[in-house]
Amino acid sequence: PNENYRHDGKWNTSKYRLEVSNLGPIRIQVPYVRIIGLQIGLTVVDLSNKNAIYFGYTGTPAEYVVSHSIIKGNLSGTATGCYGIAGTYQTSGSRVAKIYNNIVYDWVNGTNSNTGIRLSLGDGWDFYVSNNTVYGCYTGYLLSSQALVKNCLAQNCNNGFGGTPDPSSDYNCSDISGDAPGANSVIGTVTFVDTANDDYHLDPSDTVAKDAGTDLSSDPNLAFTDDIDGETRSGTWDIGADEYVALAGLSIPVAMHHYQQQMRT
Repeated sequence: PNENYRHDGKWNTSKYRLEVSNLGPIRIQVPYVRIIGLQIGLTVVDLSNKNAIYFGYTGTPAEYVVSHSIIKGNLSGTATGCYGIAGTYQTSGSRVAKIYNNIVYDWVNGTNSNTGIRLSLGDGWDFYVSNNTVYGCYTGYLLSSQALVKNCLAQNCNNGFGGTPDPSSDYNCSDISGDAPGANSVIGTVTFVDTANDDYHLDPSDTVAKDAGTDLSSDPNLAFTDDIDGETRSGTWDIGADEYVALAGLSIPVAMHHYQQQMRT
């Protein structure tokens, strides 16, 4: 961030980005990798099984981190079986993936099977998945019992949370009734700053995701204290990648939004 390459929580064409067509941008074939703060865009036309980030390493042990990133799809024709984050199916071994503070959107193409975050990869994995925002995907999250999901948000998806996640998963949010796993999870339509322009910061008027999460700063599996913008989370955490932070009467994302609008006009 100090080198000014990173996005500001919304897709930004003036910042570093990796955009490709009909190829997997990142396929991981080594045991330890951290992907932090990237913008990744994948366009797929008439192909299947293309993924923006793919955990392809079959050895053990392995640990991966994907955080503070924006991962968007652009699927058309017969594109199917495409995922924002996914990996190879393994039934044994010791592999860990920590996925948090990401925004994943537009992994959809009609009724074809495409998913934002697919973590149904067998019992050779442990997935810790926290404070992600998934929007406009056919399936938001496809989960196995090895996926522990907290403070995660799914909106405008045909199926927000699919599969059977770890029973300790909680404090999630979906706009589909009975969809989000956990006794403390919430149902409702979240108000974002500007979905038409892919700005998934929480709007100050939101009453669904704001203050509906749980504090993970001391979580034994995945502890962190910030959001996708690097802003410090405090008080009762918000669900999703963005933490609403008030600044002189406006949230940081809303203030930036107003500034950008003024610059354009």
